[in-house]
Amino acid sequence: MVFAMTLKRLRRNSRMTQADLAEKMNEQGFRWHGPTVSKSEFGERGPSMLEMLALASIFEVDPAEFYRASGADEVEVGRELESMEERMSLVEELLEALAHGQREFAEGQAATVARLRGELGGTRDGAGAIRRLVRFHGVDQQAVESDLEG
Repeated sequence: MVFAMTLKRLRRNSRMTQADLAEKMNEQGFRWHGPTVSKSEFGERGPSMLEMLALASIFEVDPAEFYRASGADEVEVGRELESMEERMSLVEELLEALAHGQREFAEGQAATVARLRGELGGTRDGAGAIRRLVRFHGVDQQAVESDLEG
């Protein structure tokens, strides 16, 4: 992430657009376009060693500069981490809710099959009726089949 923020900072300080930087990288022999710069600045794409050397040459900096965080970069990284932690917490809550919902659904499905078995009896016609209801309601047929046989 430090590379991405440093690249963006250097580009902006040089008053270059993303297209300008892509053009300069093309002049250095790399096939860069605006989206390549954008992905690099958002941390979605890391540079090769040769690309980093070319970027250092374009911005006239030591290549190590791309991995030194400035105070502003450290603050931004801190914000990004907090945001990521919040999103991870939400994902964990959603996964828990989903798992809970799946358990409740499976329990309800088993209870419905048991109730239908009791109402329709253990006859062959009763099992056929249960299977037709299951198909109609889109219930997990394999689970119902094992319940019917059990």
